[in-house]
Amino acid sequence: MVLTVGHVECILVSLLSVNGYEVARVQDLLPGLRREGLTDPFAVVAMDIAQVTAALTKAGYNKGVLNGRFADYIKGLMEKMVSGELDGLPSLLRENDRAGCRDLLLKVRGIGEHVASNVWTLCRLL
Repeated sequence: MVLTVGHVECILVSLLSVNGYEVARVQDLLPGLRREGLTDPFAVVAMDIAQVTAALTKAGYNKGVLNGRFADYIKGLMEKMVSGELDGLPSLLRENDRAGCRDLLLKVRGIGEHVASNVWTLCRLL
C-alpha cells in the first residue's frame, strides 16, 4: 500500500460526505474516526462489519440504520487499499489526471461521481 495517511483520510472523508453530511462536518469527526481506528486500513480490514459500524457510530457519524451500509463501504474501501488496488492514485494526482483518478475510484463500492469529485478536490490539497 503506497497511499499516505492524508490520502486515506481524504478518501474516507469524501466517502462519508454524502446525504446531508458536508465535507467540513465529516472533517470535524476525524479525531473520532482516528481514535476508533477507522483511518487505519489494516485495522479496519481486521474488524468485522459490526465492529466497523460500532466504531463509526462511536466516532460520531450517525446515519441511523445506514451506518451499517457505510461500514460495509468503509471495509470494502480499506480492503482495496490494503490489497494495493488504489496504489495508482498518488501518481494520477501528481499527473493531474482527473479522469484516471475518477475511473480508479469508481471501482470502489460506495464511491460515485460526487465522492470521486470530493476525493480529487481534497487530495489535491495535500
